[in-house]
Amino acid sequence: MRLLRTLACIALVVACAAAMADRPRPRVVVSTDAGGTDYDDLQSLVHLLVYADAIEIEGLVSSPYGPGRAQHIHDVIDVYARDHATLRRHSAGYPEPEALHRMTVQGAVDSAGAAGYAAATDGSRHIAACAHRDDPRPLWVLVWGGIDDLAQSLHDDPAILPKLRVYFIGGPNKKWSPTAYDYLVREHPGLWMIEANSTYRGWFVGGDQSAPWGNDSFVAERVAGRGGLGDYFATGIAFRGETRSRLKMGDSPSLAYPLNDQLDDPRHASWGGAFVRAWDRHRLVWRRMPTAADVVDMAGMNSFNNANGWADGTYNLAAGGAGGANPEQRHQVVVKGGSNDTLGLAGWTNAGTVTHSGTTYTVFNSGSFAQVLVQSGVTVDLVAPSAPTLAAATL
Repeated sequence: MRLLRTLACIALVVACAAAMADRPRPRVVVSTDAGGTDYDDLQSLVHLLVYADAIEIEGLVSSPYGPGRAQHIHDVIDVYARDHATLRRHSAGYPEPEALHRMTVQGAVDSAGAAGYAAATDGSRHIAACAHRDDPRPLWVLVWGGIDDLAQSLHDDPAILPKLRVYFIGGPNKKWSPTAYDYLVREHPGLWMIEANSTYRGWFVGGDQSAPWGNDSFVAERVAGRGGLGDYFATGIAFRGETRSRLKMGDSPSLAYPLNDQLDDPRHASWGGAFVRAWDRHRLVWRRMPTAADVVDMAGMNSFNNANGWADGTYNLAAGGAGGANPEQRHQVVVKGGSNDTLGLAGWTNAGTVTHSGTTYTVFNSGSFAQVLVQSGVTVDLVAPSAPTLAAATL
């Protein structure tokens, strides 16, 4: 059996791993939505397991968003088990498959509510337990999906903060857990965190696409046939009814970063990226509908708050939902769509209707924080998970 460390740009990381030979392996917990919104987490799990001798994996947490569950992680570990004996001939540092199964836990299965935290999960408790271990090394938490379990862990046990080093693959993942992210920024500003909102794309966008380095040719020529993990990477990952073999691995920069030799200086160039210190994490609060002329930050936080009514003053938010004299402060979103669109709002409350500029909207409230105005004609499902499933609606 041939099993080579040649997944994507992994060969480029070998030098980093060699530089680590004389220092302790980094402790790592991965929070992933593998099996959920994209297939790249599954590819990066393969990458993680191929490099499991260069790091010390302490936890694998299945986190929001989407249908990904801990079983998806267990399935990849089962493939790793088929290669374990071969891998151990190369390095005694590869962990036993059963040890990996034992540290795989289920985190939240839905995004946190408006407060940014909800109830403790096995995932959030596991992060805290790892942080509390008597070990001088920091705990690297690599967040590949929603950041909800990390936020919950810090909410329940803020004493763990000094021990954490977080690498968050942000970008689209921020939209899965905006309230959890906002909670971390607001309540834990001292958290050491790298937020990669776009640089991760360098692992699978552009570059030399000629054989064998292209996203397709590399997998076909250098990955397929290299053990169970290689074959799984090349032909075993299905997403939305199709086999996905094109190299993506969008979460792998978070793994590459702890393998570099200047961990405390994110400005230093590495295969995990080079970063600048973020400006104060401001949030835009919209008191009107945005237009094409408005400019916002890439992956920035936005709140829609219409507490003083529409621009023409015809509508005020009130406890009853419409037309009241005592407006509330709420994060508000207006959803426009038609009869082919469905919006899941489990746990939300129908607070009446309001008409603006000839269009009728149904008002739905969640607790005392959030409000959605849904255009008449859009089907609202109050039983399905509270996540938008719009087919063609616009905000």
